[in-house]
Amino acid sequence: SINNKIIVSTNGGIYLINEDNTYTPLNDDLSVYNISSISIRNDQIWLTSLDYGMLQILDSEFKLIQQIDYPLFDNIYKVVFSDYFAYAIIEDEGEYAIAQYAIDGNQVYYVNIIDNFNLDYDVITDIAIDDSSIYFATDTGYSVANYIGNENNLIFSDYWTPIVNFGELLSFKVKDILITSSEYPNLVVIQPDNGSGDYIF
Repeated sequence: SINNKIIVSTNGGIYLINEDNTYTPLNDDLSVYNISSISIRNDQIWLTSLDYGMLQILDSEFKLIQQIDYPLFDNIYKVVFSDYFAYAIIEDEGEYAIAQYAIDGNQVYYVNIIDNFNLDYDVITDIAIDDSSIYFATDTGYSVANYIGNENNLIFSDYWTPIVNFGELLSFKVKDILITSSEYPNLVVIQPDNGSGDYIF
């Protein structure tokens, strides 16, 4: 929610859910309507999209601030943020990677594709970030990098550490990392600061 308003994404745009359970479309400033996720950063609404994979950034009144459509990907599934960068799961011509965008005030621009994680994978299923590390989950496991002071170097495999391989990982929840896995549905990984993990089934 933003400003105590509940908004939802659909393949037909975004909608405000009213108190009487009716809905109001908020699509006047959108150019792409198949919205895959909504993220909030500093009272800005970041929309990712399918079919025409771009970022659309709205203010708290749902007015368009910026549209980032270079490069235009097939799909963008989710975006997370550090202080100065945004990281998005992208798919283009069947290949998955992380797109890195620099945030300079109210201006956002594409920087790099990150796809060298020291981990063989076909699909990226989730991405998460905390105060010091960025994580991505795949169909074969997950990898982690400390991004503090390193955000210009995340394109290099030396900065990424594969942690575990428990089959397809479906999602991340960070702050004590909670992971859901298709192969081990009851798996919880608690990842302490020292990098070791306690695996609870």
